[in-house]
Amino acid sequence: MNQFKKYPNFLIGFDRFFYRKEHKSTRRRILSIIVLILIALLVIYGILVATNVNRYAFLSLFTRGLRDQKQQQDFITNIGIFTLAGLSFGFAMQVKIFNIGISGQMLAGASFAFIITHYLAKTGFAPAVGGQLITIILSMFVAAFVSVLTGLFKIYLKINEVVSAILLNWIILLIVGTIINNHFIDSTQRLNGNFLSVKFPDQYSFYVVNGPTFFTSNTGWVWTIAVTAVSVVIVWVLLRFTVFGHKLKTTGLSSSSAEYFGYNKNLLQLSSFAISGALAGILGVVVYTGQASQAIDFSSVGRFGLSSVPIEGFNGIAISLIALNNPWGIVIVSMLFSLISVGQGPANLPTPQTLSLTLGVLMYIISIYGLMNYLKPWRWIIIIKIYGDKNITEYQNLENNMAALSEKHLFKVKKLQKDLNEQLNEQYGSKLKVALMVLINPIKILFLKEYKEQINTYKNEYVQERVSIVNEFYHSCVFNSILATEKVIQDCESSKNQKLLHKLSKWNKEERRIQKLAATLEDEMKMQVNKHIKTINKKISNLNINKEAR
Repeated sequence: MNQFKKYPNFLIGFDRFFYRKEHKSTRRRILSIIVLILIALLVIYGILVATNVNRYAFLSLFTRGLRDQKQQQDFITNIGIFTLAGLSFGFAMQVKIFNIGISGQMLAGASFAFIITHYLAKTGFAPAVGGQLITIILSMFVAAFVSVLTGLFKIYLKINEVVSAILLNWIILLIVGTIINNHFIDSTQRLNGNFLSVKFPDQYSFYVVNGPTFFTSNTGWVWTIAVTAVSVVIVWVLLRFTVFGHKLKTTGLSSSSAEYFGYNKNLLQLSSFAISGALAGILGVVVYTGQASQAIDFSSVGRFGLSSVPIEGFNGIAISLIALNNPWGIVIVSMLFSLISVGQGPANLPTPQTLSLTLGVLMYIISIYGLMNYLKPWRWIIIIKIYGDKNITEYQNLENNMAALSEKHLFKVKKLQKDLNEQLNEQYGSKLKVALMVLINPIKILFLKEYKEQINTYKNEYVQERVSIVNEFYHSCVFNSILATEKVIQDCESSKNQKLLHKLSKWNKEERRIQKLAATLEDEMKMQVNKHIKTINKKISNLNINKEAR
Protein backbone atom coordinates (compact mmCIF):
# COMPACT_ATOMS: atom_id res chain seq x y z
CA MET A 1 0.00 0.00 0.00
CA ASN A 2 3.04 2.26 0.28
CA GLN A 3 4.58 1.50 -3.11
CA PHE A 4 3.17 4.73 -4.59
CA LYS A 5 4.63 7.09 -1.98
CA LYS A 6 6.65 8.82 -4.71
CA TYR A 7 3.31 9.91 -6.20
CA PRO A 8 1.56 11.86 -3.42
CA ASN A 9 -1.15 13.26 -5.70
CA PHE A 10 -2.21 9.74 -6.67
CA LEU A 11 -2.20 8.58 -3.03
CA ILE A 12 -4.24 11.56 -1.85
CA GLY A 13 -6.81 11.08 -4.62
CA PHE A 14 -6.95 7.32 -4.04
CA ASP A 15 -7.45 7.69 -0.29
CA ARG A 16 -10.04 10.42 -0.73
CA PHE A 17 -12.14 8.17 -2.94
CA PHE A 18 -11.66 4.86 -1.13
CA TYR A 19 -11.62 5.93 2.51
CA ARG A 20 -13.53 9.19 3.02
CA LYS A 21 -16.94 8.48 4.53
CA GLU A 22 -18.80 10.92 2.29
CA HIS A 23 -17.65 8.91 -0.74
CA LYS A 24 -18.64 5.60 0.82
CA SER A 25 -21.99 5.19 -0.94
CA THR A 26 -20.57 6.38 -4.28
CA ARG A 27 -17.66 3.97 -3.99
CA ARG A 28 -19.92 1.04 -3.19
CA ARG A 29 -22.29 1.98 -6.00
CA ILE A 30 -19.51 2.12 -8.60
CA LEU A 31 -17.87 -1.12 -7.52
CA SER A 32 -21.24 -2.90 -7.35
CA ILE A 33 -22.21 -1.81 -10.85
CA ILE A 34 -18.80 -2.78 -12.31
CA VAL A 35 -18.96 -6.26 -10.76
CA LEU A 36 -22.57 -6.80 -11.86
CA ILE A 37 -21.85 -5.66 -15.43
CA LEU A 38 -18.94 -8.12 -15.64
CA ILE A 39 -21.21 -10.90 -14.33
CA ALA A 40 -23.88 -9.94 -16.88
CA LEU A 41 -21.37 -10.06 -19.75
CA LEU A 42 -20.31 -13.55 -18.66
CA VAL A 43 -23.98 -14.62 -18.58
CA ILE A 44 -24.54 -13.17 -22.07
CA TYR A 45 -21.44 -14.96 -23.32
CA GLY A 46 -22.78 -18.23 -21.90
CA ILE A 47 -26.20 -17.73 -23.50
CA LEU A 48 -24.70 -16.99 -26.92
CA VAL A 49 -22.38 -20.00 -26.76
CA ALA A 50 -25.31 -22.21 -25.66
CA THR A 51 -27.27 -21.07 -28.74
CA ASN A 52 -24.44 -22.19 -31.06
CA VAL A 53 -23.04 -18.71 -31.65
CA ASN A 54 -19.30 -18.70 -32.30
CA ARG A 55 -17.62 -18.00 -28.95
CA TYR A 56 -15.00 -15.82 -30.62
CA ALA A 57 -17.71 -13.66 -32.17
CA PHE A 58 -18.68 -12.31 -28.75
CA LEU A 59 -15.06 -11.52 -27.90
CA SER A 60 -14.64 -9.68 -31.22
CA LEU A 61 -17.76 -7.63 -30.42
CA PHE A 62 -15.58 -5.12 -28.58
CA THR A 63 -12.81 -4.95 -31.18
CA ARG A 64 -14.48 -4.96 -34.60
CA GLY A 65 -16.96 -2.14 -34.03
CA LEU A 66 -14.55 0.77 -34.42
CA ARG A 67 -12.41 -0.28 -37.36
CA ASP A 68 -13.63 2.12 -40.03
CA GLN A 69 -14.69 5.76 -40.02
CA LYS A 70 -18.41 5.06 -40.46
CA GLN A 71 -18.44 2.78 -37.41
CA GLN A 72 -16.57 5.38 -35.35
CA GLN A 73 -19.07 8.08 -36.33
CA ASP A 74 -22.01 5.78 -35.54
CA PHE A 75 -20.41 4.90 -32.20
CA ILE A 76 -20.26 8.56 -31.17
CA THR A 77 -23.78 9.29 -32.45
CA ASN A 78 -25.20 6.29 -30.58
CA ILE A 79 -23.54 7.45 -27.37
CA GLY A 80 -25.49 10.69 -27.73
CA ILE A 81 -28.78 8.89 -28.42
CA PHE A 82 -28.42 6.43 -25.53
CA THR A 83 -27.21 9.14 -23.13
CA LEU A 84 -30.02 11.61 -23.88
CA ALA A 85 -32.63 8.85 -23.59
CA GLY A 86 -31.15 7.78 -20.25
CA LEU A 87 -30.95 11.36 -18.97
CA SER A 88 -34.59 11.98 -19.87
CA PHE A 89 -35.79 8.98 -17.90
CA GLY A 90 -33.28 9.39 -15.08
CA PHE A 91 -34.26 12.99 -14.39
CA ALA A 92 -37.91 12.04 -13.91
CA MET A 93 -36.84 9.18 -11.64
CA GLN A 94 -35.31 11.71 -9.24
CA VAL A 95 -38.86 12.25 -7.98
CA LYS A 96 -39.79 8.59 -8.54
CA ILE A 97 -41.73 9.28 -11.74
CA PHE A 98 -41.59 6.50 -14.33
CA ASN A 99 -41.58 8.45 -17.58
CA ILE A 100 -42.34 5.73 -20.10
CA GLY A 101 -43.53 8.36 -22.59
CA ILE A 102 -40.08 9.40 -23.86
CA SER A 103 -40.69 7.82 -27.27
CA GLY A 104 -43.89 9.79 -27.84
CA GLN A 105 -42.42 13.01 -26.46
CA MET A 106 -39.36 12.87 -28.71
CA LEU A 107 -41.52 12.09 -31.75
CA ALA A 108 -43.94 14.94 -30.96
CA GLY A 109 -41.12 17.44 -30.41
CA ALA A 110 -39.12 16.46 -33.48
CA SER A 111 -42.24 16.40 -35.70
CA PHE A 112 -43.33 19.86 -34.57
CA ALA A 113 -39.81 21.20 -35.15
CA PHE A 114 -39.80 19.54 -38.58
CA ILE A 115 -43.09 21.16 -39.65
CA ILE A 116 -42.12 24.65 -38.44
CA THR A 117 -38.60 24.57 -39.92
CA HIS A 118 -40.00 23.18 -43.16
CA TYR A 119 -42.26 26.22 -43.57
CA LEU A 120 -39.53 28.60 -42.34
CA ALA A 121 -37.21 27.29 -45.05
CA LYS A 122 -39.99 27.68 -47.62
CA THR A 123 -40.37 31.35 -46.71
CA GLY A 124 -36.64 31.84 -47.19
CA PHE A 125 -35.70 32.00 -43.49
CA ALA A 126 -32.72 29.65 -43.36
CA PRO A 127 -29.90 31.05 -41.17
CA ALA A 128 -26.40 29.98 -42.14
CA VAL A 129 -25.48 29.53 -38.46
CA GLY A 130 -27.63 28.55 -35.49
CA GLY A 131 -30.58 26.97 -37.26
CA GLN A 132 -30.00 23.81 -35.24
CA LEU A 133 -30.67 25.77 -32.03
CA ILE A 134 -34.09 26.77 -33.39
CA THR A 135 -34.84 23.10 -34.06
CA ILE A 136 -33.77 22.16 -30.52
CA ILE A 137 -35.86 24.88 -28.88
CA LEU A 138 -38.99 23.99 -30.87
CA SER A 139 -38.60 20.29 -30.14
CA MET A 140 -37.87 20.84 -26.43
CA PHE A 141 -40.93 23.06 -26.04
CA VAL A 142 -43.44 20.58 -27.51
CA ALA A 143 -41.86 17.51 -25.90
CA ALA A 144 -41.92 19.26 -22.52
CA PHE A 145 -45.57 20.18 -23.10
CA VAL A 146 -46.50 16.54 -23.77
CA SER A 147 -44.56 15.42 -20.71
CA VAL A 148 -46.21 18.05 -18.49
CA LEU A 149 -49.57 16.89 -19.82
CA THR A 150 -48.77 13.45 -18.42
CA GLY A 151 -47.85 15.11 -15.13
CA LEU A 152 -51.13 17.02 -14.99
CA PHE A 153 -53.06 13.80 -15.53
CA LYS A 154 -51.12 12.20 -12.68
CA ILE A 155 -51.36 15.06 -10.18
CA TYR A 156 -54.87 16.40 -10.75
CA LEU A 157 -56.76 13.48 -12.31
CA LYS A 158 -54.92 10.73 -10.40
CA ILE A 159 -54.15 8.83 -13.61
CA ASN A 160 -50.99 6.74 -13.33
CA GLU A 161 -48.22 8.26 -15.45
CA VAL A 162 -47.39 4.90 -17.04
CA VAL A 163 -50.94 4.44 -18.35
CA SER A 164 -51.32 7.99 -19.66
CA ALA A 165 -47.81 8.01 -21.18
CA ILE A 166 -48.39 4.76 -23.07
CA LEU A 167 -51.69 6.07 -24.45
CA LEU A 168 -50.06 9.36 -25.46
CA ASN A 169 -47.23 7.45 -27.17
CA TRP A 170 -49.69 5.73 -29.47
CA ILE A 171 -51.86 8.81 -29.99
CA ILE A 172 -48.81 10.86 -31.00
CA LEU A 173 -47.49 8.09 -33.26
CA LEU A 174 -50.79 7.80 -35.15
CA ILE A 175 -51.31 11.57 -35.42
CA VAL A 176 -47.76 12.23 -36.63
CA GLY A 177 -47.93 9.27 -39.01
CA THR A 178 -51.15 10.60 -40.52
CA ILE A 179 -49.81 14.16 -40.91
CA ILE A 180 -46.56 12.99 -42.51
CA ASN A 181 -48.38 10.57 -44.81
CA ASN A 182 -50.84 13.22 -46.01
CA HIS A 183 -48.59 16.27 -46.30
CA PHE A 184 -44.85 15.63 -45.96
CA ILE A 185 -44.12 12.11 -47.21
CA ASP A 186 -41.10 11.46 -49.41
CA SER A 187 -42.82 10.16 -52.55
CA THR A 188 -39.64 8.59 -53.93
CA GLN A 189 -39.11 6.54 -50.79
CA ARG A 190 -42.81 5.64 -50.77
CA LEU A 191 -42.43 3.93 -54.14
CA ASN A 192 -39.76 1.72 -52.54
CA GLY A 193 -42.08 0.82 -49.66
CA ASN A 194 -40.40 3.12 -47.13
CA PHE A 195 -42.26 5.56 -44.90
CA LEU A 196 -40.18 8.71 -44.45
CA SER A 197 -40.91 12.40 -44.43
CA VAL A 198 -39.11 14.74 -46.75
CA LYS A 199 -35.75 15.84 -45.38
CA PHE A 200 -35.23 18.43 -42.69
CA PRO A 201 -33.80 21.63 -44.19
CA ASP A 202 -29.98 21.38 -44.04
CA GLN A 203 -29.69 24.64 -42.09
CA TYR A 204 -31.84 23.18 -39.28
CA SER A 205 -30.36 19.69 -39.22
CA PHE A 206 -27.60 18.12 -37.12
CA TYR A 207 -26.39 16.15 -40.13
CA VAL A 208 -23.45 17.96 -41.74
CA VAL A 209 -22.72 17.21 -45.39
CA ASN A 210 -19.63 19.36 -45.93
CA GLY A 211 -17.72 19.55 -42.65
CA PRO A 212 -14.32 21.21 -42.09
CA THR A 213 -12.61 17.77 -42.13
CA PHE A 214 -13.27 14.41 -43.72
CA PHE A 215 -14.21 12.88 -40.35
CA THR A 216 -16.82 15.59 -39.67
CA SER A 217 -18.41 15.42 -43.14
CA ASN A 218 -21.53 13.39 -43.96
CA THR A 219 -22.29 12.78 -40.30
CA GLY A 220 -24.27 14.23 -37.42
CA TRP A 221 -21.96 13.25 -34.58
CA VAL A 222 -20.46 16.73 -34.04
CA TRP A 223 -23.70 18.44 -33.08
CA THR A 224 -24.92 15.28 -31.35
CA ILE A 225 -21.97 14.91 -28.99
CA ALA A 226 -21.80 18.66 -28.32
CA VAL A 227 -25.47 18.87 -27.32
CA THR A 228 -25.18 15.65 -25.31
CA ALA A 229 -22.14 16.89 -23.38
CA VAL A 230 -23.87 20.17 -22.51
CA SER A 231 -27.00 18.29 -21.42
CA VAL A 232 -25.04 15.94 -19.15
CA VAL A 233 -23.17 18.79 -17.46
CA ILE A 234 -26.35 20.85 -16.97
CA VAL A 235 -28.27 17.91 -15.49
CA TRP A 236 -25.33 16.98 -13.22
CA VAL A 237 -24.88 20.55 -11.96
CA LEU A 238 -28.63 20.95 -11.50
CA LEU A 239 -28.92 17.80 -9.42
CA ARG A 240 -25.65 18.10 -7.51
CA PHE A 241 -25.17 21.78 -6.75
CA THR A 242 -28.56 23.52 -6.78
CA VAL A 243 -31.30 23.83 -4.19
CA PHE A 244 -33.78 22.75 -6.85
CA GLY A 245 -31.85 19.50 -7.35
CA HIS A 246 -31.81 18.75 -3.63
CA LYS A 247 -35.54 19.45 -3.45
CA LEU A 248 -36.13 16.96 -6.27
CA LYS A 249 -34.10 14.28 -4.49
CA THR A 250 -35.86 14.94 -1.19
CA THR A 251 -39.25 14.65 -2.88
CA GLY A 252 -38.16 11.42 -4.53
CA LEU A 253 -36.93 9.92 -1.26
CA SER A 254 -40.05 10.89 0.69
CA SER A 255 -42.88 13.02 -0.65
CA SER A 256 -44.34 13.40 2.85
CA SER A 257 -41.01 14.72 4.17
CA ALA A 258 -40.88 17.17 1.27
CA GLU A 259 -44.31 18.50 2.26
CA TYR A 260 -43.19 18.86 5.89
CA PHE A 261 -40.21 20.90 4.66
CA GLY A 262 -42.66 23.19 2.88
CA TYR A 263 -41.76 22.11 -0.66
CA ASN A 264 -44.42 22.38 -3.33
CA LYS A 265 -44.51 18.70 -4.29
CA ASN A 266 -46.81 19.17 -7.28
CA LEU A 267 -44.68 21.95 -8.74
CA LEU A 268 -41.50 19.90 -8.31
CA GLN A 269 -43.08 16.91 -10.05
CA LEU A 270 -44.32 19.06 -12.93
CA SER A 271 -40.88 20.66 -13.22
CA SER A 272 -39.32 17.21 -13.35
CA PHE A 273 -41.79 16.20 -16.08
CA ALA A 274 -40.97 19.35 -18.04
CA ILE A 275 -37.19 18.91 -17.90
CA SER A 276 -37.47 15.20 -18.67
CA GLY A 277 -39.64 16.03 -21.67
CA ALA A 278 -37.24 18.76 -22.83
CA LEU A 279 -34.40 16.21 -22.81
CA ALA A 280 -36.64 13.87 -24.81
CA GLY A 281 -37.11 16.73 -27.29
CA ILE A 282 -33.34 17.03 -27.72
CA LEU A 283 -33.23 13.25 -28.20
CA GLY A 284 -35.80 13.57 -30.99
CA VAL A 285 -33.67 16.13 -32.81
CA VAL A 286 -30.62 13.86 -32.56
CA VAL A 287 -32.50 10.77 -33.74
CA TYR A 288 -34.28 12.39 -36.69
CA THR A 289 -31.76 15.02 -37.86
CA GLY A 290 -28.46 13.42 -36.85
CA GLN A 291 -28.83 10.44 -39.21
CA ALA A 292 -28.18 10.32 -42.95
CA SER A 293 -31.93 10.23 -43.71
CA GLN A 294 -32.48 13.64 -42.00
CA ALA A 295 -36.18 12.80 -41.85
CA ILE A 296 -38.97 11.55 -39.61
CA ASP A 297 -38.37 7.87 -40.31
CA PHE A 298 -41.02 5.25 -39.53
CA SER A 299 -38.92 2.26 -40.63
CA SER A 300 -38.33 1.10 -37.05
CA VAL A 301 -42.02 1.37 -36.06
CA GLY A 302 -43.57 -0.85 -38.72
CA ARG A 303 -43.51 1.63 -41.62
CA PHE A 304 -47.07 2.24 -42.86
CA GLY A 305 -48.43 -0.27 -40.34
CA LEU A 306 -47.21 1.83 -37.37
CA SER A 307 -47.07 -1.31 -35.25
CA SER A 308 -44.77 -0.03 -32.48
CA VAL A 309 -43.48 3.18 -30.93
CA PRO A 310 -39.81 4.25 -31.31
CA ILE A 311 -37.47 2.00 -29.33
CA GLU A 312 -35.10 4.79 -28.20
CA GLY A 313 -37.22 5.74 -25.21
CA PHE A 314 -37.31 2.17 -23.88
CA ASN A 315 -33.55 1.80 -24.33
CA GLY A 316 -33.19 4.95 -22.24
CA ILE A 317 -35.24 3.40 -19.43
CA ALA A 318 -32.97 0.35 -19.31
CA ILE A 319 -29.76 2.39 -19.49
CA SER A 320 -30.84 4.79 -16.75
CA LEU A 321 -31.90 1.98 -14.42
CA ILE A 322 -28.62 0.14 -15.01
CA ALA A 323 -26.70 3.36 -14.24
CA LEU A 324 -28.87 3.97 -11.13
CA ASN A 325 -30.06 7.26 -12.69
CA ASN A 326 -26.63 8.87 -12.27
CA PRO A 327 -25.78 11.25 -15.19
CA TRP A 328 -22.14 10.15 -15.47
CA GLY A 329 -23.12 6.53 -14.99
CA ILE A 330 -25.57 6.92 -17.87
CA VAL A 331 -22.73 8.17 -20.10
CA ILE A 332 -20.52 5.17 -19.25
CA VAL A 333 -23.31 2.61 -19.74
CA SER A 334 -24.25 4.36 -23.01
CA MET A 335 -20.68 3.92 -24.24
CA LEU A 336 -20.90 0.19 -23.52
CA PHE A 337 -24.21 -0.19 -25.36
CA SER A 338 -23.03 1.96 -28.24
CA LEU A 339 -20.01 -0.31 -28.63
CA ILE A 340 -22.29 -3.36 -28.67
CA SER A 341 -24.70 -1.66 -31.09
CA VAL A 342 -22.05 -0.86 -33.71
CA GLY A 343 -20.04 -4.04 -33.11
CA GLN A 344 -22.76 -6.71 -33.27
CA GLY A 345 -22.96 -6.59 -37.07
CA PRO A 346 -19.21 -6.74 -37.86
CA ALA A 347 -18.82 -9.49 -35.22
CA ASN A 348 -21.44 -11.61 -37.05
CA LEU A 349 -23.75 -11.63 -34.05
CA PRO A 350 -27.55 -11.56 -34.36
CA THR A 351 -28.78 -8.01 -34.98
CA PRO A 352 -30.55 -6.41 -33.09
CA GLN A 353 -31.08 -9.41 -30.78
CA THR A 354 -27.61 -9.10 -29.21
CA LEU A 355 -28.29 -5.57 -27.97
CA SER A 356 -31.74 -6.55 -26.70
CA LEU A 357 -30.28 -9.59 -24.94
CA THR A 358 -27.60 -7.43 -23.31
CA LEU A 359 -30.17 -4.91 -22.10
CA GLY A 360 -32.41 -7.64 -20.72
CA VAL A 361 -29.70 -9.58 -18.90
CA LEU A 362 -28.17 -6.43 -17.46
CA MET A 363 -31.57 -5.30 -16.21
CA TYR A 364 -32.07 -8.58 -14.35
CA ILE A 365 -28.53 -8.65 -12.96
CA ILE A 366 -28.60 -5.01 -11.86
CA SER A 367 -31.88 -5.67 -10.05
CA ILE A 368 -29.86 -7.40 -7.30
CA TYR A 369 -27.71 -4.28 -6.87
CA GLY A 370 -29.29 -3.46 -3.52
CA LEU A 371 -28.44 -6.89 -2.14
CA MET A 372 -24.86 -6.74 -3.43
CA ASN A 373 -24.41 -3.24 -2.03
CA TYR A 374 -25.70 -4.37 1.36
CA LEU A 375 -23.75 -7.62 1.64
CA LYS A 376 -20.51 -6.34 0.02
CA PRO A 377 -19.25 -9.93 -0.59
CA TRP A 378 -16.24 -8.96 -2.70
CA ARG A 379 -15.05 -6.59 0.03
CA TRP A 380 -14.80 -9.32 2.63
CA ILE A 381 -13.40 -11.83 0.14
CA ILE A 382 -10.58 -9.45 -0.79
CA ILE A 383 -9.86 -8.44 2.80
CA ILE A 384 -9.76 -12.04 4.06
CA LYS A 385 -7.74 -13.18 1.04
CA ILE A 386 -5.06 -10.50 1.46
CA TYR A 387 -4.93 -9.90 5.20
CA GLY A 388 -6.56 -12.97 6.75
CA ASP A 389 -9.78 -13.46 8.67
CA LYS A 390 -8.07 -12.54 11.94
CA ASN A 391 -7.39 -8.99 10.77
CA ILE A 392 -10.83 -7.69 9.80
CA THR A 393 -10.97 -5.38 12.83
CA GLU A 394 -7.49 -4.06 12.02
CA TYR A 395 -8.57 -3.32 8.45
CA GLN A 396 -11.60 -1.41 9.70
CA ASN A 397 -9.28 0.61 11.95
CA LEU A 398 -7.08 1.27 8.92
CA GLU A 399 -10.09 2.60 7.00
CA ASN A 400 -10.96 4.94 9.88
CA ASN A 401 -7.37 6.18 10.20
CA MET A 402 -7.09 6.77 6.45
CA ALA A 403 -10.40 8.63 6.42
CA ALA A 404 -9.22 10.83 9.30
CA LEU A 405 -5.91 11.50 7.54
CA SER A 406 -7.69 12.44 4.31
CA GLU A 407 -10.07 14.77 6.17
CA LYS A 408 -7.15 16.38 8.00
CA HIS A 409 -5.28 17.02 4.74
CA LEU A 410 -8.39 18.45 3.06
CA PHE A 411 -9.04 20.72 6.05
CA LYS A 412 -5.46 22.08 5.93
CA VAL A 413 -5.72 22.76 2.18
CA LYS A 414 -9.11 24.50 2.54
CA LYS A 415 -7.81 26.61 5.43
CA LEU A 416 -4.75 27.62 3.41
CA GLN A 417 -6.95 28.65 0.48
CA LYS A 418 -9.22 30.62 2.80
CA ASP A 419 -6.29 32.47 4.43
CA LEU A 420 -4.72 33.34 1.07
CA ASN A 421 -8.10 34.46 -0.25
CA GLU A 422 -8.49 36.83 2.70
CA GLN A 423 -5.00 38.22 2.09
CA LEU A 424 -5.85 38.91 -1.56
CA ASN A 425 -9.14 40.58 -0.60
CA GLU A 426 -7.30 42.91 1.81
CA GLN A 427 -5.11 44.07 -1.07
CA TYR A 428 -8.11 45.02 -3.25
CA GLY A 429 -9.51 47.58 -0.81
CA SER A 430 -12.96 48.20 -2.27
CA LYS A 431 -15.86 45.81 -1.67
CA LEU A 432 -16.81 46.02 -5.34
CA LYS A 433 -13.44 44.69 -6.45
CA VAL A 434 -13.63 41.94 -3.83
CA ALA A 435 -17.02 40.91 -5.23
CA LEU A 436 -15.71 40.98 -8.80
CA MET A 437 -12.70 38.81 -7.92
CA VAL A 438 -14.71 36.13 -6.13
CA LEU A 439 -14.37 33.77 -9.12
CA ILE A 440 -10.82 34.81 -10.04
CA ASN A 441 -9.22 34.38 -6.61
CA PRO A 442 -9.50 30.56 -6.42
CA ILE A 443 -7.65 30.27 -9.73
CA LYS A 444 -5.11 32.95 -8.82
CA ILE A 445 -4.30 31.20 -5.52
CA LEU A 446 -3.25 28.03 -7.35
CA PHE A 447 -0.37 29.90 -8.99
CA LEU A 448 0.94 31.64 -5.86
CA LYS A 449 4.44 30.55 -4.82
CA GLU A 450 3.42 30.50 -1.17
CA TYR A 451 0.52 28.18 -1.96
CA LYS A 452 2.63 25.76 -4.00
CA GLU A 453 5.33 25.54 -1.32
CA GLN A 454 2.83 24.95 1.48
CA ILE A 455 0.94 22.34 -0.55
CA ASN A 456 4.18 20.45 -1.18
CA THR A 457 4.84 20.50 2.57
CA TYR A 458 1.34 19.16 3.24
CA LYS A 459 1.85 16.40 0.67
CA ASN A 460 5.12 15.28 2.25
CA GLU A 461 3.51 15.27 5.69
CA TYR A 462 0.60 13.28 4.28
CA VAL A 463 2.86 10.62 2.78
CA GLN A 464 4.87 10.28 6.01
CA GLU A 465 1.75 9.90 8.14
CA ARG A 466 0.28 7.46 5.64
CA VAL A 467 3.39 5.29 5.68
CA SER A 468 3.25 5.24 9.47
CA ILE A 469 -0.45 4.23 9.49
CA VAL A 470 0.06 1.47 6.92
CA ASN A 471 3.15 0.09 8.67
CA GLU A 472 1.26 0.04 11.95
CA PHE A 473 -1.53 -1.85 10.21
CA TYR A 474 0.90 -4.38 8.73
CA HIS A 475 2.55 -4.78 12.13
CA SER A 476 -0.83 -5.52 13.75
CA CYS A 477 -1.78 -7.99 11.00
CA VAL A 478 1.53 -9.86 11.25
CA PHE A 479 1.54 -10.26 15.01
CA ASN A 480 -2.19 -11.02 15.16
CA SER A 481 -1.62 -13.92 12.78
CA ILE A 482 1.46 -15.10 14.71
CA LEU A 483 -0.23 -14.90 18.10
CA ALA A 484 -3.35 -16.67 16.80
CA THR A 485 -1.21 -19.50 15.37
CA GLU A 486 0.82 -19.81 18.58
CA LYS A 487 -2.44 -20.02 20.54
CA VAL A 488 -3.62 -22.89 18.31
CA ILE A 489 -0.27 -24.68 18.81
CA GLN A 490 -0.53 -24.24 22.56
CA ASP A 491 -4.04 -25.71 22.55
CA CYS A 492 -2.88 -28.60 20.36
CA GLU A 493 -0.01 -29.41 22.71
CA SER A 494 -2.38 -29.59 25.65
CA SER A 495 -5.37 -31.35 24.06
CA LYS A 496 -4.16 -33.10 20.85
CA ASN A 497 -7.46 -32.02 19.25
CA GLN A 498 -7.61 -33.15 15.60
CA LYS A 499 -9.68 -30.11 14.58
CA LEU A 500 -6.98 -27.83 15.93
CA LEU A 501 -4.35 -29.84 14.06
CA HIS A 502 -6.33 -29.27 10.88
CA LYS A 503 -6.11 -25.50 11.43
CA LEU A 504 -2.33 -25.78 11.58
CA SER A 505 -2.32 -27.55 8.21
CA LYS A 506 -2.94 -24.11 6.65
CA TRP A 507 0.17 -22.63 8.22
CA ASN A 508 2.16 -22.58 4.95
CA LYS A 509 -0.35 -20.18 3.40
CA GLU A 510 -0.43 -18.07 6.56
CA GLU A 511 3.37 -17.97 6.65
CA ARG A 512 3.55 -16.61 3.09
CA ARG A 513 1.01 -13.92 3.96
CA ILE A 514 3.00 -12.93 7.07
CA GLN A 515 6.26 -12.75 5.10
CA LYS A 516 4.63 -10.56 2.47
CA LEU A 517 3.15 -8.14 5.01
CA ALA A 518 6.39 -8.02 7.02
CA ALA A 519 8.45 -7.04 3.97
CA THR A 520 7.79 -3.33 4.56
CA LEU A 521 8.54 -3.38 8.30
CA GLU A 522 11.78 -2.22 9.90
CA ASP A 523 14.69 -4.66 10.07
CA GLU A 524 14.34 -5.13 13.82
CA MET A 525 10.68 -6.07 13.39
CA LYS A 526 11.54 -8.44 10.55
CA MET A 527 14.02 -10.23 12.81
CA GLN A 528 11.33 -10.70 15.46
CA VAL A 529 8.88 -11.98 12.85
CA ASN A 530 11.41 -14.47 11.48
CA LYS A 531 12.18 -15.64 15.01
CA HIS A 532 8.49 -16.30 15.67
CA ILE A 533 8.12 -18.11 12.34
CA LYS A 534 11.06 -20.42 13.13
CA THR A 535 9.58 -21.18 16.55
CA ILE A 536 6.19 -21.97 15.03
CA ASN A 537 7.72 -24.22 12.37
CA LYS A 538 9.69 -26.09 15.03
CA LYS A 539 6.61 -26.60 17.21
CA ILE A 540 4.54 -27.77 14.26
CA SER A 541 7.30 -30.21 13.38
CA ASN A 542 7.24 -31.53 16.93
CA LEU A 543 3.50 -32.10 16.58
CA ASN A 544 4.34 -34.54 13.74
CA ILE A 545 2.55 -32.53 11.07
CA ASN A 546 4.03 -33.22 7.68
CA LYS A 547 4.79 -29.73 6.49
CA GLU A 548 5.60 -30.86 2.95
CA ALA A 549 2.17 -32.49 2.60
CA ARG A 550 0.55 -29.21 3.45
